[in-house]
Amino acid sequence: MIPKKIFYENLKLTFITPCVCAGADQNKPEVRASSIRGQLRWWFRVLGGTKEQEADVFGGVGESTKSSKIIIRIENQQDHGLKETKVWTREALPTGYSFMLTILQRSEINETNLKKLKNALDAFLHLGAIGSHATRGYGCFTAENLTGEIASLNSIEFPLDFFFKKISVENFNSGNECRKYLHDRLKSFRERYDDLKHEKRSALGYVKNGRESSALKLR
Repeated sequence: MIPKKIFYENLKLTFITPCVCAGADQNKPEVRASSIRGQLRWWFRVLGGTKEQEADVFGGVGESTKSSKIIIRIENQQDHGLKETKVWTREALPTGYSFMLTILQRSEINETNLKKLKNALDAFLHLGAIGSHATRGYGCFTAENLTGEIASLNSIEFPLDFFFKKISVENFNSGNECRKYLHDRLKSFRERYDDLKHEKRSALGYVKNGRESSALKLR
């Protein structure tokens, strides 16, 4: 089947913080299309897509099994001579690692869902991250050669309850240095306010007597 539309073709993504990701071999870090698909599904939902709309675009199983209407291709993964790094005990792709991303539409998507998908794609390229520990600022990347409306955050339609804060990084030499700074500040904040340790629905997450992920995400 010939794809009806090319969303992005040979878009170069380069990591600005280490990426903790792997395929079948957990000891070999690599970028997988399934990781990006999972991120797109997350952005689709958080920006207002329903479960039914998500299944219509990305596919799903259940009472009515559906195949995905988009194709994600990852090509030309390059480490540029950089050595793999470690995040805790896991091997990770280093800052500067790059790859080419292509996203195609393989079958018809109705106008409403197409708009929501485009919104999720734009949000992922500006605010997304790939791999484990993404909420802590790992797996962040830059996308080269963005043109038109997508070159700006203004292209994204956020729900009224969605909040994000841009922080100037002029005083940091790299994205990873900024990530470390923000991570340490949040850690210090948690240690300072002991009451958060006992509050089940803390915005910073909860691990005792039932795990709950943090509502704050670093990008």
